[in-house]
Amino acid sequence: MGYNSLMCCLSTIIEGHSRGHKLTFIEDASMAIATPNADEAAAHVHGVDLIALYATVVDTAEVFRDDSACPMPMPQSYVRSPC
Repeated sequence: MGYNSLMCCLSTIIEGHSRGHKLTFIEDASMAIATPNADEAAAHVHGVDLIALYATVVDTAEVFRDDSACPMPMPQSYVRSPC
């Protein structure tokens, strides 16, 4: 998707939603650039609030703890061993 939750991620999520896809956004795998009214962290919080209107929002711990957070199973080559 992209780094900037307010541009790349938000626009991709909205487009996917409008096409009928069920989407999951990993909140702590992205950030936002600062705006004139908000620093990076605050801008990201607002971006995630908007994304939550169109997608399920999870964090990386939830993804790796519970396969049900992802709409599709992750390929085994992407899954790290605990060791």
